[in-house]
Amino acid sequence: MQEVDPYYLEVYIAAYHKRGSTHSEKLEIISELRKFNTERTQLFFQKLNSSERNNHIRNIAFKHLQELGAFVRKRKGFKGKKKQYHLEKVNFEVTPQDLAKLLSSNSLQSKKTFDCFVSHSYKDSLLISDLKQQLNKHDIHIYYDWSSDNDFLKRELTSEFTKIVLKERIKQSRRFLFVQTNNSVSERLEVKSLWVQMELDYAVEIGKEIHCLNLTEFPSLFSALELQNDNTELTKSSVSFIKTSIK
Repeated sequence: MQEVDPYYLEVYIAAYHKRGSTHSEKLEIISELRKFNTERTQLFFQKLNSSERNNHIRNIAFKHLQELGAFVRKRKGFKGKKKQYHLEKVNFEVTPQDLAKLLSSNSLQSKKTFDCFVSHSYKDSLLISDLKQQLNKHDIHIYYDWSSDNDFLKRELTSEFTKIVLKERIKQSRRFLFVQTNNSVSERLEVKSLWVQMELDYAVEIGKEIHCLNLTEFPSLFSALELQNDNTELTKSSVSFIKTSIK
C-alpha cells in the first residue's frame, strides 16, 4: 500500500460517481484506491461507508477502513424498499488478459501514469517495500507489479498478456529504476530473471533512461544512484535527482 496520492486519483473518484457506472466498474475503482493510504483515499472510503446504497460496496469500505485502523462506524441499512442495485453483489475476479484489453482501450487503466517503474527480483520484495516507503515520503509514486496490479497480475495466471501489461506500464512511467542485487544479477553481471531482462530490454527499446539502485559489490549495469554509507537508503541528492527527472 502506497502513502501518496496517484496522479489519476481524482479521475478514478469522478468515474466512480459518474451516472451509469456499473457495479463491476465501481469494484475496479475500489480495488485500485485500496492500494493507497492517504487522507484523500480514506475520505473516499468514509463517504462510501456512510452514504453508498449498495450493501456489498458499503461493507467493503467499512472493512477496509477497519484494516487501516481508522475510526469508523458501520452504517445501518437504509430505510425503504430495497432496489436491485442495493442488493447487487459481483466478485471482482480478473486476469492479465482483462487488463491488457483495458489498456488497449479508452479505459481508466489507460489513463494511469507513474513516477517510476521499479524492475526487480521477486526475491527482493521486502527491499522494494522499504524503497516504496522512502520514495512515497517524497511524493514519488512507484509501479511494482505485485502490488500495483495485484488484482490482475496473479502469478498463477502469468502469460503473454502479462508481458503486454508490463510493457504498457513501462510506457506509462516517467522513469525506470532497476534494483541491482545478488538476486537479480549474477557474478558475471548477467540478469537472472527473463522477466527483468524483458523489462530492461523494452525500456531501452523505447528510449527510457534507466537508473540503477546497486546493492551489490559489482559494477552497476546502468547509471547508479547514490546511497547513504552502509545503507540501502538513497541520499537526498539521489531522491532530488529522481524528483527532478519526473517533472
